[in-house]
Amino acid sequence: SKDVRSSAEIFAQFPESNNTVEWHIAMDEGENHRFMDQLLSAAYFADGNITTIDGMRVDFAQGWGLVRASNSSAALFIRLEADNKETLFSIQEQFKTLMQQIKPDIVLPF
Repeated sequence: SKDVRSSAEIFAQFPESNNTVEWHIAMDEGENHRFMDQLLSAAYFADGNITTIDGMRVDFAQGWGLVRASNSSAALFIRLEADNKETLFSIQEQFKTLMQQIKPDIVLPF
């Protein structure tokens, strides 16, 4: 390449984000789809825009969160991302609160 910058210099120009791994929450057979139906019915985020294609994605000004039911196993998949740790924590707490309203005994990794 004709660019003389190092890869570190090139990547440094891109914004950094804080994100989670894809968490898998095991459930009983079919429970994941029932849970998602209830979650979508109850979902409200004052500062977020909800998209319901393949689960529930909520886009915020500085991040997003996604919960979806697996089609191949009895589980939910959760991913969260934000511009900074404080916003990531806020998104986690909003998702946790909503998910525990639907299933108070759900065990979440956050």
